[in-house]
Amino acid sequence: MHGHGGDGHFHFYPLLDFTQKTTPLLVEKMAERFFNTAIKYKGNICGEHNDGIIRTPHLNKMFSKNMLELFVQTENIFDPDDIFNPGKKVNPRFDIKSTMRTKN
Repeated sequence: MHGHGGDGHFHFYPLLDFTQKTTPLLVEKMAERFFNTAIKYKGNICGEHNDGIIRTPHLNKMFSKNMLELFVQTENIFDPDDIFNPGKKVNPRFDIKSTMRTKN
C-alpha cells in the first residue's frame, strides 16, 4: 500500500496469484469491501486515475441516479459511437471474472 498523505489518498496493491481460478472472485470481493469502506468514511472510490472497468459498476455507491444519467448524456454527446474507453464510467459490460489476466 502507498498513498499521498496530504489528501489521505491510498493505493492498495494486493499480491495475488493470477494463475489461480479463485483470484477473479477474490478481486471482486476485495473491491466490494474496499469501496464500501471508502464510502462509509465519506471517501472517494474514483481516485486519481478516474474510473475503469472495476470501479464503473460500483459508481452507484457514490453518485446519485441523476448524476449517473448526466454521465450517460455526456458520453452520448461527446462519444456517440462509444469508441473512447468503452465500458468505463458508463455502459459497464465487462465481467471482471472472465476478462482478468491469468498469468502473473
